[in-house]
Amino acid sequence: MAKYVIVFLFAVVLAVPFFAQRARRADVAGTDGAAAGGATLRLIVVTPHIEQIRDEFAWAFDRWHRRNFGQGVAIDYRAPGGTTEILRLLEAMFVREAQRQLSDARASDESRLLDPAFSLEAGFATGSTNFDIMFGGGTFDHDRLRSRGVTVSTRLPASAGVQTVTIGRPREPLDPDALGTLRQVDARVSWQGRSLTLRIPSEALVKGAASLRPLALAKAAGGTDTVETRLDLARCERLFQIRISTAPSPAFTQDHLDAIYGTNKVGTGQLWQDNRTKDRPEDWQHWFGSALSGFGIVYNRPILAELQLPEPDGFDDLTAWGYLDRLALADPRQSGSVATLYDSILNSYGWEKGWRVLREISANARGFASASTVPPQDVSQGDAAAGVAIDFYGRGQAQAIMRPGETAATSRVGYIDPPGTVYIDADPVSILRGGPHPELARRFVEFCLTVEAQALWQFPAASGDASEGDAAARPTVPAEFAFKADDRVLGPSKHRLRRMPVRRDMYAKPYLEHFADQTNPFEIASDTGTRGWRDGMIVMMGAFGIDTSDDLRAAWIALNQARGNEAFPPEKLAEMERLFYALPPHTLRDGRTLEFTEANYRAIADDTRRWRDPERGTRAKIQATQFFKTNYRKVVEIARQVGG
Repeated sequence: MAKYVIVFLFAVVLAVPFFAQRARRADVAGTDGAAAGGATLRLIVVTPHIEQIRDEFAWAFDRWHRRNFGQGVAIDYRAPGGTTEILRLLEAMFVREAQRQLSDARASDESRLLDPAFSLEAGFATGSTNFDIMFGGGTFDHDRLRSRGVTVSTRLPASAGVQTVTIGRPREPLDPDALGTLRQVDARVSWQGRSLTLRIPSEALVKGAASLRPLALAKAAGGTDTVETRLDLARCERLFQIRISTAPSPAFTQDHLDAIYGTNKVGTGQLWQDNRTKDRPEDWQHWFGSALSGFGIVYNRPILAELQLPEPDGFDDLTAWGYLDRLALADPRQSGSVATLYDSILNSYGWEKGWRVLREISANARGFASASTVPPQDVSQGDAAAGVAIDFYGRGQAQAIMRPGETAATSRVGYIDPPGTVYIDADPVSILRGGPHPELARRFVEFCLTVEAQALWQFPAASGDASEGDAAARPTVPAEFAFKADDRVLGPSKHRLRRMPVRRDMYAKPYLEHFADQTNPFEIASDTGTRGWRDGMIVMMGAFGIDTSDDLRAAWIALNQARGNEAFPPEKLAEMERLFYALPPHTLRDGRTLEFTEANYRAIADDTRRWRDPERGTRAKIQATQFFKTNYRKVVEIARQVGG
């Protein structure tokens, strides 16, 4: 009997979270008083957002949809992890569907594979993929859905045979001195009125890879944009690119978007995607900013006072020697948002100072977390004095521990977007191609841009929280902004989210006075554009800061001790400085060596295919790591020799 009782109790324990989750979802769906059973529509949303955001937007969208369309909506959230994990999931799903379409085409009529009009994107019918919306992440991630998407390939039919073709410039630059080792090339190929993007193996070139030499040479050396040659098409593969996101149908009008966003700009970035050109007039509205994200500093006021450090107002403040082992960072190789933050530091300070700041904050780090949510937690718990953070995580952590009567300026944990250097990015929502509910997805995007939805980000919660007392203490929103349907005022139901709205008109009366954070991101955003160094930054931080962290810390300690010793020989200190801050040289395919400088960056990135080439990219990473490790140990050795 005792055994059965234990089994029964174990089953009860397992079942509690399941029923609690169902109860929570029912509560979210029926918060406005309508019967939860009326939520007959379902929207499937994949998101990196935390539970509080998911709950508030599910509750508010359901209420908005009932009021405007007479039906409730239950949002089915899928939260597999951060944006990196979501992108991998979406890419795998779209590749699987594209391969299914290719298999069907080959089985029914493989000659379609030679038709330039044959498109896989057109085959992504409603319900061919699993999700309707991607909600949250950065513009970099949502732009990947639009611009890169996924690429699949399939062998051309044997009937294509050998043809005289015109090959355009390849996607990746060719090295004229390495054509003998060329394995394949991706390029646009034209013949007999057809024009397709193909993957061309070197053995398919009847005259060999040497026939591509005019494409490899610079124009100054006699190179051309196209070359005519003989090609065995049956050995080639056709490449299909499928964009994962899609524009709403029908598209929002320009007047509608202007009324919401005003000028489509924050700092140097866009608020909604508009990449229209003369050749691509349709390339717009693949993503829409729903909030703004700042990338700044979270700090613990009592610990800073204990360390006799001032509150930071810039990223270079975090390089102070007093932060040693008290700085919380995250790994840019595992967090896209953190990579954006470090990239903004490099862009804002420029090549020379930017690398020094990144090196020195890495040296002060107590470790590198795998997720961007960890540094604010470390700071809040007192394990770190300060750390880098997305504004929401920094402010959210401050909000979570705020005591009654405290404000953002007096709470134990503070957050700052360093004025003039902070990168402000839109946090978008995108409609996904082939989702099961495209019309409902468009309505969700429309809702996210309303004042009603925008107020969720910064207004107090109706139920109050630890910092705001009960609901009666909540500031009153002017009556003209109350909902006529139920006389509710603007704002979330339970959680104060403390994110920055994307609508400009929210940063003025009567809205701004109810914000928890009296900051206007449009006024403090850095106007320094992205310089294209992001890939190199991720690689170098991994090599000089993360994979060599013990040696880096030892060298940093030795260097700072030498700086503080007036008797230390100046020439030895100068050598230690040179070794500590040096960046690794790179050997090109042709044997030439390039210093890792701003002028040489593009050539090095191209040589390694932005460090993604499985051979050259991997080798460059290993060599860089060894370079830093050796230099750091030399720094320590010089200090030891001088000190005896």
